[in-house]
Amino acid sequence: MVCGHPFGGEPGQVREQLELTVTSVIADSVLELIKERFDNVDARAVPGPATVVSIAGIDQAGERALLNLLWDTGHEIGSMSWSSTEVRSGP
Repeated sequence: MVCGHPFGGEPGQVREQLELTVTSVIADSVLELIKERFDNVDARAVPGPATVVSIAGIDQAGERALLNLLWDTGHEIGSMSWSSTEVRSGP
């Protein structure tokens, strides 16, 4: 499991977030595996059908592991983007 500070880091630090659009609905078993391996996972279905997966606090090694898992289970990636946000204090 890729773990981190419960609030994503100390105040003032930058927190990375990866967002992937998978070109199909992700199988429940694959989604559960992703949630077991990574913290801060959000997945939502979007029209298409597609699935958007966002993971906060993931690093490049985690990104590669996630991509390999999705590719190995027959999923295709439609798009991928990174964003950065500054960690604020409090829960």
